[in-house]
Amino acid sequence: MLGMHFVRTGKFPIPLSKFYTDLFDNRQIGDYEDFIYFDEETTSALYPQALELVETIERMLFK
Repeated sequence: MLGMHFVRTGKFPIPLSKFYTDLFDNRQIGDYEDFIYFDEETTSALYPQALELVETIERMLFK
């Protein structure tokens, strides 16, 4: 739905959409795999993009 209603219409950036998909996939792995480890280095590297994602969504919601 994100892609159809926001990415295709140009309201949401494609790179952030791909990043969101990656985060969602990692979340699914973390929830349903028996043993998964996300180290601090990996998760710290995701933080700047995650912050950009949240800020973009907030701008869309509160404009």
